[in-house]
Amino acid sequence: MVEVADDLVRSCVGGNEGPSFREIEVELIEGDEHLLSDVVRRLRKAGIGPPDPASKLERVLGGRPKCELEPVKLKRRASVAELVSAAFSNSTRHLILNDRVSASVTTQKRCMTLGSAAAGYART
Repeated sequence: MVEVADDLVRSCVGGNEGPSFREIEVELIEGDEHLLSDVVRRLRKAGIGPPDPASKLERVLGGRPKCELEPVKLKRRASVAELVSAAFSNSTRHLILNDRVSASVTTQKRCMTLGSAAAGYART
């Protein structure tokens, strides 16, 4: 079984209307990879564009987000407040730096993402 989603992505950046784009996602729910490949081949023949490896966030922001947070290193005898603060800061930094990884860990399903001008294969 294959699920096909036609996504229209709209964004708001700094209070202003940001970039918008459309992408087609084809997800293999059950079955083998050949079924996914067949559906993608048919969509490509119908005019869907080539792969775009960028995440939705990267496409809206025009590239990977920059992280200005430096890693927090704790002293040997850090207080609980310092420990909690460091944990939040380091976790936030990790999420920013690994956006695509964070998104791909949410499910083990196989997915093909196609866009009007771009399409990509992503494990999500």
